Amino acid sequence: MKKTLTGLFTTVALSTAVSLAQAGPLGTLDYGTYALSSGSNWELVDDNYTFTIADDVRFTFDMNVGPEGAEIAAYSIENPATAFSHSVTQYQSFSDTLLLQAGDYSLNIFAMAGDFSSSMTLQPVPVPAAAWLFLSGLLGLAGLARRK
Repeated sequence: MKKTLTGLFTTVALSTAVSLAQAGPLGTLDYGTYALSSGSNWELVDDNYTFTIADDVRFTFDMNVGPEGAEIAAYSIENPATAFSHSVTQYQSFSDTLLLQAGDYSLNIFAMAGDFSSSMTLQPVPVPAAAWLFLSGLLGLAGLARRK
């Protein structure tokens, strides 16, 4: 079953390891923040998500671990078509930001903690200031050439 998720989901405290956006295919994702896996009571969570992004995005993954700490808190993301693969393993809360190209991705969350929640945020990639300066310089040169 394919889903399109939009907007902001809020993370709520759950007594068992339940995915807020159920593990599996998520469809094409828009910009926004998505609550993913969460768990408590030292339950092992191993959730896999697949999704598509239509444009290049700034991807941020957040893993929030409670005060009890974690045996492991990890995630990996990959795009088999481009051989892109990235993973992070920690034993405490962390945040990780990447620039992702449009395409199909697989996201795996693996955690065992007293209490944890995870989310991902997709934001548009900003155009660097240098590009705007370059464009304004070209327009200026074109204006000078036209005057002559």
